[in-house]
Amino acid sequence: MIYLYWKNLELHEANALQFALIKGMISPVTLLGWACNIKHQLSSIATVDIQESASIIIYDCRSMQERSAFRSYVPGDSHVLKNRLTTTPRQYLSIDLILRLETNQESALQDLLKDKQAQYLLQNMTLAKSHCFSPTDSNPLILNSIETLYDVLLTRPVSGFLPLSLSSEHWPEIASEPDSDSDALDVFINLLCDSHEYENIHNISSFFPLVMGLRLLESPHTRLNVRENYHHAFAEPLIGLAQPLYLFQLSQEQLEKSFWHYQWQDRDYLAVNNSFTEQLS
Repeated sequence: MIYLYWKNLELHEANALQFALIKGMISPVTLLGWACNIKHQLSSIATVDIQESASIIIYDCRSMQERSAFRSYVPGDSHVLKNRLTTTPRQYLSIDLILRLETNQESALQDLLKDKQAQYLLQNMTLAKSHCFSPTDSNPLILNSIETLYDVLLTRPVSGFLPLSLSSEHWPEIASEPDSDSDALDVFINLLCDSHEYENIHNISSFFPLVMGLRLLESPHTRLNVRENYHHAFAEPLIGLAQPLYLFQLSQEQLEKSFWHYQWQDRDYLAVNNSFTEQLS
């Protein structure tokens, strides 16, 4: 198992839209899209079977001006350009990224990471449609154990936090299926109003919503004009609650459980971390 650790990354115009109705910090779905892209590009350089998972440490997250100018073609006349305004919400982020790569070909993966093309890829990344800029060094640290990674994190600013899924062990009283007259948002609002009644819930104001995956609206099947002839299905985003785990609270065991990966649950394609996976299995 190999850990790639980028520190002191800045995203100056990251897309803050998690989907059409919600904006906020980097969601697990966005994070795993980045990790999957890195894996596929590494695999295109050399044939190495890799399983990826990722974690993110957030130090600063600030909304920016939502309007930005761009030039686009006027419909019907490809020769005339016109200035327009977009209203895509943007944000500034100061983060560290951790990519965990699992493989049975560790020596081959070590050789791959020394390849110049792979090093260029790892130094020139984008996340949430923003270039990952480092004012110090864009090269990732290559670490061979969770113990070494944990020792490095002990030297980082303690104000950083890792977003973790809010699992049912923190609020068992409301983890049951909502009735037909309420949905997850109603349940959360009721929880905010009555949080003093639940002994297992602390710092309720620090919870925040994130897109945690997708729910299929149909079975995947072949469809015209799909890239690379993949099966296609329409889906809707699933919103869950996350909570911050600050570095000054972090233990090595918690670090091992902080990595996000995808997992199928019936028709749901969920981004989960290890602590949540244990409850699903």
